[in-house]
Amino acid sequence: MWLLVSFHASGQIALPLTQYTEVLPLFNPAFSGIEDHTDIRIGLRRQWSGINNSPFANYVHVSGMLPEIKRKKKRRVRYRSPYDVDKMTDMVKLPGNALRMSNPNLYRKLVRDSIQRAVRKLDRKARIKLRRQLQPQTSIRIRPKHGYSATLLNDEQGAFSNLTANLGYAYHMPVSDKMILSIGVSATFNSAEFDRNRARVSNEADDPLYQLYANGGLNRFSYYINPGVSLYSDNFYVSYGINRIMGSGLGSGQVFGIDGVETQHNLIAATFIDLAPDFKLSPGILFSYKVLSPATLYANTKLFYKEKIWLALNYRNRDAVGGAFGFYFSDKYKLSYAYDVPVAKLNNSFGSTHEFVFGILLKKGAAPKPFNF
Repeated sequence: MWLLVSFHASGQIALPLTQYTEVLPLFNPAFSGIEDHTDIRIGLRRQWSGINNSPFANYVHVSGMLPEIKRKKKRRVRYRSPYDVDKMTDMVKLPGNALRMSNPNLYRKLVRDSIQRAVRKLDRKARIKLRRQLQPQTSIRIRPKHGYSATLLNDEQGAFSNLTANLGYAYHMPVSDKMILSIGVSATFNSAEFDRNRARVSNEADDPLYQLYANGGLNRFSYYINPGVSLYSDNFYVSYGINRIMGSGLGSGQVFGIDGVETQHNLIAATFIDLAPDFKLSPGILFSYKVLSPATLYANTKLFYKEKIWLALNYRNRDAVGGAFGFYFSDKYKLSYAYDVPVAKLNNSFGSTHEFVFGILLKKGAAPKPFNF
């Protein structure tokens, strides 16, 4: 996902995940439950593998749709064959001349089997045609719905560690026959700790910041609220969210959220372009802005083949460039990998960054294209 690299960070957006599109609800709660099935994501990230105690993170994420309280039962339309095999067989007359018919029942059975095979082919084609006619024109279910998301994230950066739990909710309401507007809110609970055994300073006694951290000055529990809004369809999505708009230690009109952590504004957008029957191109961005910190831009372009395999190029300003690939298997499981290298302004000794994501789709059905990958 999209975040500023920081060795002291409190909260869900303190981690620069390359594959941020895999866990969009973590960065904007309006994406919670955008699928009509349940998505589970398990991620691992090792940043700057060339140095000791380099940043490491792992997470478990789930997003889905809440069951409808009042769901009207829809009458299922089933195909019924218009063909009567037995009647069609009786219409075939036995040959009355030429060859001798010693076993008429066997002849009738052969005729019936031949007719039945032909009828099965016709019925199969008719069923496929009916199924296609009943499918909605868009893969998005244009109706109000409620979504949820939950994420447990562990982030270790040297002597600092954060354990974060994020719970999100979103309400999705149609604004046209092809677009949906979603409004969401999430609550984040964060536990930050400092391990003095993993920190090194030249003079512990004369370093007031180290003494503050070593004596429990950083160890704390905090919480905050994050609202967001998103507009999406089969062909695009655009969203705006605010992280840490309110929470513990936050007063009215303040720039900082919790204990000196800035409120962060995030814009996420992507579109899907059909290149050929089997190929799709999806450029996307994540722009993160804070009042007192430099803005961060995450850009990526994905190329999909048959909606099963994809390749990507990633760019993060002031930080790294890289690539990624992923694929579905068994129509239910997903595996993806991202590889980043530091940009020239960073020391090459930092080493590369590796990120793995394993996904599981439960009760997979028709899913909006921006989130199906």
